[in-house]
Amino acid sequence: MGNQCYWRQTVINLCFVVEGYAEENFVNRKLSEYLQSKLSKKLNVSVQNLQGGILYSKLIDRLKNIAPQYDIVTTLIDLVGLDAAKLDNYSAIMANNKLSSQDKSLQVQQLIAGAISCSNVIPHVQPHEFEALCFADIEALERSDPLLARNKNKIEQILQNYALNPENINTIPSKYPAKQLEKFAYTKGASNFALYCDIEKIKAKCPHFSMWINQLSETLSLL
Repeated sequence: MGNQCYWRQTVINLCFVVEGYAEENFVNRKLSEYLQSKLSKKLNVSVQNLQGGILYSKLIDRLKNIAPQYDIVTTLIDLVGLDAAKLDNYSAIMANNKLSSQDKSLQVQQLIAGAISCSNVIPHVQPHEFEALCFADIEALERSDPLLARNKNKIEQILQNYALNPENINTIPSKYPAKQLEKFAYTKGASNFALYCDIEKIKAKCPHFSMWINQLSETLSLL
């Protein structure tokens, strides 16, 4: 037989569409490195920052437009930040008190997936917001802001109140994770958190986040 040439992909192009700068910093500083450690191929990561105010055109149209440019596209956006996107049934899902935060996020992810119909897009909607992840690694949170370190016991008590699952910290807007931290002079904790956090610790306490990271890792490993 004659010589045959086999093309083999050696670089994987992954794009994160994120809500704001805290999420962008988290992806660039910590999550990219973690995902690369799980792969033998080189991972080329890009981040597109929606800079808050997630309108339909900002999210759905953006995902549709960029999907052909990457091997995998995923999102890191807050469940509570999608009202302006006007997704079908979003309001009904959020108003359903019988659904857990994780179930609401799963259903909203399905709405996004249905709206874009792109097989290489993995939507992730974080319950209730990104700052919930900070409660999963309180040691990192302490290091990120000395004012938070002084209130470690109070922050740990908040986590206890939600069955040690940071993704349950929601209830009402005044008790969303960011609002809970603001009570303790929280300023740049979410951004600095990315410098010190441990992805495995976050996965251990945040099941929805863990499911997303596992899905991403498995999908990337198959490319």
